[in-house]
Amino acid sequence: MARIVFLLEHEEGHLNPTFPLARRLQARGHGVTYMGLADGSGYIRSQGFDFHPIFEQLVPAGTLRTQREVSATVPAGDHGAEMRLAQQTGPASIFLRLWLAMVVGEPSLEQAMRSLRPDLLVLTSFFAPYAVVLRYRYGVPIVLLTPLLRTHAKSRYAEMLGDLLMELGGAEAAAFSDLVRRADPGVRTMRDIAGRMMALREVILCPVDLELPAARHDREPEVYYAEASVDLQRKSEQAFPWDLLDPRRKLLYVSLGSQSYRADRDRVSAFLRATSAAFLHRPDWQVVLSTGGLLRAEEVAAPAGTIVAGWAPQIDLLRRARVAITHGGLGTVKECIFFGVPMVVFPISHDQPDNARRVVHHELGTAGDLGNFSPESIHALVESADHPAVRASVERMRQRFLAVEESGLACRLIEEILPR
Repeated sequence: MARIVFLLEHEEGHLNPTFPLARRLQARGHGVTYMGLADGSGYIRSQGFDFHPIFEQLVPAGTLRTQREVSATVPAGDHGAEMRLAQQTGPASIFLRLWLAMVVGEPSLEQAMRSLRPDLLVLTSFFAPYAVVLRYRYGVPIVLLTPLLRTHAKSRYAEMLGDLLMELGGAEAAAFSDLVRRADPGVRTMRDIAGRMMALREVILCPVDLELPAARHDREPEVYYAEASVDLQRKSEQAFPWDLLDPRRKLLYVSLGSQSYRADRDRVSAFLRATSAAFLHRPDWQVVLSTGGLLRAEEVAAPAGTIVAGWAPQIDLLRRARVAITHGGLGTVKECIFFGVPMVVFPISHDQPDNARRVVHHELGTAGDLGNFSPESIHALVESADHPAVRASVERMRQRFLAVEESGLACRLIEEILPR
């Protein structure tokens, strides 16, 4: 039995697909523990996993949640304000601080590694620069786990490390150089370090079938597409008025995800109101709106019959949904495919515009623009998604996803890296 430790950012959309993988590893006899910032502890433990907090002095509990709340207060369209916030307290500055803490061997990390004694570390691919330091400092094998379909090449990881090194002062850069020289005397240049990063195994948690043909990464060294790893056991502690659902009506599930604050409150509120209005006179449809916690349910004026929830049990609702309106996060896209639900994608940021293109390319639904919508346009997009040809395309992709889901490919790819 191996001791496997997951070190991931605490974003729910990135954590969710790791849970089925972790359970499969446990079922194969391995011990699994999550390690990370304190803000991730509650959610991870609620899913039944052990959690070991680190860096509590550097990033106390509440830090990342506070950033989300502050981000939501940025005035609509004031991108400068959001940039200033990110520079002062945002994830980029935290990322650098934690990377430096790893370089010098911060005490809570040292204690965690002594206590957990991992045989293998699983890091999100965003933490590839962390992987280099951890590999050099502790000599533990590492697998990178990618919870999205990235558009950049794997070589971007080396560029991320280069960006971090550019921000270091003399003493900090010297500490990193000393660590590298002691652990890997063969390294002489940044190109050598980049080569070590490229040699790390990367597992992308999505079947390659969803990828755009020109965007595949499995020709890069040690990059593998695996199963979607959809978490059917995910627990939700939020109450939901199931008795208000009308089984005689088609269910439209609407959610812009947990990062809807990136679109600003006013825009999200206007969009949810427009979606409700789009089906006001369509008694054959019932709408469920999830505000992603950005708005309270009472802040969204909705007609009778529409259900508004701050958080909604997405898995259970997708089992019943006819169509889903989504921001296009890969987790939700995979879950819609898994349950055969056509999509209307209104992307916000990051990988979501690319996922909208993937949905349209594979004829899994339609796509809209959060900068330009109306009740009429939203209604037309939903009707276009609710089409037999689209439904047939979704079913073909669903069958492929189900076949790969049972393969256990991600487990095998991880086990191959374990020490013999």
